[in-house]
Amino acid sequence: MTAPYATRRRAPLSIHVFHQLQQRIRPSRLRRRLATWLAATRPHADRQGEADDVAALKIDGFAMLENLVDRAWAEQIRALLEQRQCRDRWRPELGYFAHDAAPLQTHVADIDDVIDIPEILELANHPRVIGAVSSYFGCMPTIDSIKAWWSLPGCDEAENEQYYHRDNDSIRFLKLFVYLTDVNEDCGPHVFVRHTHERDGCLERRRYRDDEVEAEFGVENIRYFTGSAGTAFLEDTYGVHKGKLPVGERRLLLQVRYTIIPSIFMSRRRRSHPDIFSSYINRFI
Repeated sequence: MTAPYATRRRAPLSIHVFHQLQQRIRPSRLRRRLATWLAATRPHADRQGEADDVAALKIDGFAMLENLVDRAWAEQIRALLEQRQCRDRWRPELGYFAHDAAPLQTHVADIDDVIDIPEILELANHPRVIGAVSSYFGCMPTIDSIKAWWSLPGCDEAENEQYYHRDNDSIRFLKLFVYLTDVNEDCGPHVFVRHTHERDGCLERRRYRDDEVEAEFGVENIRYFTGSAGTAFLEDTYGVHKGKLPVGERRLLLQVRYTIIPSIFMSRRRRSHPDIFSSYINRFI
């Protein structure tokens, strides 16, 4: 069967222009005001999120989604993704390779075309997730992209997104993260600094060392996300975060990005499953 989706298409020029503008808006309060105005121009959400999920997102910047994904589902998706070719996120010249045959210098191995897996699309459209995102945005969301990647051990130093940073994907966005492998502190857990989605500090568009972030926000606000396969959480990644460099086992992660309007990173569709895709993904194009 032909894969119904490909990984990316070029976004419209208007989206590129807006992306460049919003990247230059750094203060959190100003970004929220602009996002609130933009949400008011979009269709009203047809469902609301669970109160605990929405409160956690607004206060901490993340919400743990207990019981959203079970281990059997995670293992099923992992088995499918293990069959797919990968490529080095930062060294495309290395070409494609199997997940267990990555070049020694590869830190992160992206998997192409995960958006063609119906089970993943169903998860991306899960009512609990869509409800929480809708409540956070104040409007109906669009599923902007779906990605999966391996974080690999064996490298001596962190690279790129393995240092603290803020994402600048859109004026307001959330990401659903799902671990497809067991993750402890040696397996490259995701790390987030509480409250930084609404706090200024470390606003320059660059990577930050651990000591800089700890001095700015305090060690007590740093959360390491560990857990078994199936662990799921929503997060506002305008807040300061990183993926820790693995020193033990490899980590497989699934990510769904939700935005008010599509970003320049949007996933691309060639054909669709109308019953799933017509509701949320790339909705406003």
